[in-house]
Amino acid sequence: MSQTHLYGRPSVLILCLWLVLAVISSMVGVGGGVFAVPLMYFVYRLPMRSAVATAVLIVFTLSSVATITESLRADSALNWQLIGGLVLGALPGAFAGFRTAHHLPQRTLKICFACILAFAAVRTTIANPGLAEGLHGNVPPGAMPFVIGTGFLAGFSSPLLGVGGGVLAIPLLLFLVPGVRYVEARACSVATTIISSGVASYLYLRSREAKPALALPFALVAGVGAVIGVVLVHK
Repeated sequence: MSQTHLYGRPSVLILCLWLVLAVISSMVGVGGGVFAVPLMYFVYRLPMRSAVATAVLIVFTLSSVATITESLRADSALNWQLIGGLVLGALPGAFAGFRTAHHLPQRTLKICFACILAFAAVRTTIANPGLAEGLHGNVPPGAMPFVIGTGFLAGFSSPLLGVGGGVLAIPLLLFLVPGVRYVEARACSVATTIISSGVASYLYLRSREAKPALALPFALVAGVGAVIGVVLVHK
């Protein structure tokens, strides 16, 4: 019996709603997992771990398309030095998060998911927006350990909670890295999410906990939303 038959085909209404959520995710710099995990859990009744596993497939698509779109713009906000530090931490973080996810009860995962969202909302709201001129490619040397640590936490949260890591990375970058602007933080966070969600996707597909047939239509719509979101954020 196919996965699409088991879980039902997404309706046009749900896909339209998901398009709006994908645009918002791309604009604010998250991979869409904050919306995809509840969607998989409440609407399609997947167990929490399977909902997380399926969500990271969608997050990988959204972050990849958004980063490609961002890189093609003349006014791209990508800062490759910042991304390099984040990726350096995100790689081991993703593997550690995957192992941790299999040692935590379902209820604990739900509580962690809620706490991460609450932290991100408060921290982003009160964060200093940074200097208007931005980093211009140079991360202060003293800030690099904090960037790597932020990358580790972002990577760790991806397989653990199904999020791209932006809900942690953006507020932490605004707080810890002098001069970083929100537009840079969001673009670099999304780029790093390719690595964290890519590793998580591979691991969850290998363990057969993800539902790729269910994720496919949402991933395709997420790609469209990612392009629209990047265009809008620069306007």
